[in-house]
Amino acid sequence: MDEWCTSPMFLEFRENYGALSTGKPLPERPPQPFAEYIAWLARQDENRAEAFWRRELEGFTEPTPLVVDRPAGPVADETVDDAIAELSEADTRALNAWVQQRRLTLNTVVQAAFALLLSRYSGRSDVVFGVTVSGRPSQLPGVEAILGLFINALPLRVRLRPEQPLADWMRDILDHNLELRRYEHTSLVAIQSWSAIPRSEAELFQHLLTFENAPIDPSLLTEKTVLDTGFVGNRVHTNYPLTLVAIPGPRLSLRITYQWSRFDAGVVVRLLDHLQNLMASMIRRPDQRVGEVTLFSGEESRRILVDWNRTQHPYPQPTDIVARFEQQVDRTPEAIAMACRGECLSYRQLNERVNRLAQVLAGLGAGPD
Repeated sequence: MDEWCTSPMFLEFRENYGALSTGKPLPERPPQPFAEYIAWLARQDENRAEAFWRRELEGFTEPTPLVVDRPAGPVADETVDDAIAELSEADTRALNAWVQQRRLTLNTVVQAAFALLLSRYSGRSDVVFGVTVSGRPSQLPGVEAILGLFINALPLRVRLRPEQPLADWMRDILDHNLELRRYEHTSLVAIQSWSAIPRSEAELFQHLLTFENAPIDPSLLTEKTVLDTGFVGNRVHTNYPLTLVAIPGPRLSLRITYQWSRFDAGVVVRLLDHLQNLMASMIRRPDQRVGEVTLFSGEESRRILVDWNRTQHPYPQPTDIVARFEQQVDRTPEAIAMACRGECLSYRQLNERVNRLAQVLAGLGAGPD
């Protein structure tokens, strides 16, 4: 089963329990077997799906790297750990309001931030990562109540143009998601077989994004007459080196599950910080362009631009480059000043050539500026 099954399963269980505990017969329900979905799958046009995914992945020849992970070892080690962060309630409210105003979805914003993170880390403007989809086709009557494993993982390809307005770019991502929905039943094995990346060499993507938006019937949390139902936390454990899970709520929760063998804990914490910075930048400046969304916090920007960029240094007089070069000629005339393709020039030889060239230029009328 997948998480979507939780509500219908508990609702049916509660209804049965309530009936049996009071001596009433079990409610009659129309059967909705998983076999109906299997039959629906068999009726789908695989040729159309293949044509779509071949167009979708055309020109994509290697998985998007993150560059801060270690190569996979000879023996697979899937021991995992989590790093968790939450947006503030104020930022979450602002984000939800901004999403509604522009007719986007919270999932789209998280996907956009993750695409930006992968792009900034990898230095690429064309990235692919995995996204989970419910996999329940709207064309199949009663599919919401069928119990079974429908969830699927698909590659989401995002192209980034720095000059594009942020809201327009997110709308493109949303439209792209809607287009993918028409073929979300396609197996990932088949999709990769239609790509330029052989499965024997690498996975189609190394990073998976899961947005937990499976509907939970509110009565399960409020109705206590028959059963007192509660929900506990869970961990999304996948076979990918890094999985980002976004959980909506009063405070948007972001959780990265990562393999110990591939990532250091400090690296993942910094990844999560940068992801939050990207989302905060989107919230505070929604009208900016894609290339203007900042990866760094104010403190990190100051460290990079100021603390690590202190260029003031006391130099003896004179300080212009010509005078300093001539001083070096006097100190080490026979030291190698430059070398190229086996030919070397000492400071004395270079200075003589420079002076000859300068005299020719001056003779032709060259002067300052």
